[in-house]
Amino acid sequence: MKNPFPPSVRRIAIPAPAGVPDCGALERSLSLLASFGVETQLGAHVFASSEETYFASSRENRAADFNDFLHDSSIDLILCARGGYGSMQILPLIDWETLRRRNLPVVGFSDITALHLAMLKEGAGIPVAAQMAARLAAALEDAVTTDGMERALRLAFSEDPAEFRKIAALVPVGNARDTAGSLLCANLTLLSSMLGTGYLPDFGKKIVILEDIGEAPRRIDRALVQLELSDILAGASGVIFGDFTDCGTQEELFRVFRRFAQTVPVPVYAGLAFGHALPSLSFVCGEAAQIRSGVLYCRG
Repeated sequence: MKNPFPPSVRRIAIPAPAGVPDCGALERSLSLLASFGVETQLGAHVFASSEETYFASSRENRAADFNDFLHDSSIDLILCARGGYGSMQILPLIDWETLRRRNLPVVGFSDITALHLAMLKEGAGIPVAAQMAARLAAALEDAVTTDGMERALRLAFSEDPAEFRKIAALVPVGNARDTAGSLLCANLTLLSSMLGTGYLPDFGKKIVILEDIGEAPRRIDRALVQLELSDILAGASGVIFGDFTDCGTQEELFRVFRRFAQTVPVPVYAGLAFGHALPSLSFVCGEAAQIRSGVLYCRG
């Protein structure tokens, strides 16, 4: 199996900012990383008990694991164990100054959106929207997913990015036109929950990639209306819908997407392989991107 991590990544930290990972799945991923010659360090509280079954541990313990890794100079990259729910809770407890100084890549998606958005707001670290530790072994069996993750990680560690290249063809939804900006990847439900928190970055000139899982179409509609009414996308460059896994039929979703496209002043596209389904592409939040003739172009 192909190793998507750059040669400079020799030691990976694995905290659980949100939910408890599946032990067997995580063990398989740890074995795979070891076969790549990559050393891993699990957070002390990844499998700790919590009053709530949907947290890996208390908010203080989860934040402590994350901060401990920031203070460990041997760590090259933080690979979040899984999503679920809980990353929002620890935002006030993160050592943002150290993350800003270390400029470490933090890899994940879904609930890890909370960390990524706050990282962009704080100008701290490198948010990489990609597969997480518990699912890594299964995800890397897919060649498209592996190549996409390799591209994003190469870009995260590169000071001299390559030329733009075709990443994926998109499906026009509304206001279809060419556009350009920096990418911002987010779970829709999590993003709507973050509105008004003070941890959101400026969405100006951003191409926003959205994904979600397990939400009924009416909940997707509600979250999109919340984005519309907040006016957060007024200065954005565009919106791309990724995978909405177990969120209704494609017909239902596209009705929701089209209604949304009629209410925002930006081009809207769909059909990007990004999210909880495989294959899933990876992106550095903040990387430059272009949409030309319905095709997404990124560097690397």
